[in-house]
Amino acid sequence: FGDLDLNQIDTDICQQFVTEMSRIYKHYNAIYNYASLVYEFAYKKGYTDQRNPFEKVILPTRKQRAMEKSETQFLNV
Repeated sequence: FGDLDLNQIDTDICQQFVTEMSRIYKHYNAIYNYASLVYEFAYKKGYTDQRNPFEKVILPTRKQRAMEKSETQFLNV
């Protein structure tokens, strides 16, 4: 998100972020929660006029992550 203005961040960008974090970190939920809280704070303080885009993000499940991992391993063989 580094070079984006708060109003440029939408649900698609947040979804990509959360999906990528789920591939890297086991406890990606904490990262999702912190990012969502920061955006909610910015909205309440008036730094952005857009509601929290993290509210519409679908969190990856363990099953989805396991399937992605097995597909990656299959492709790497």
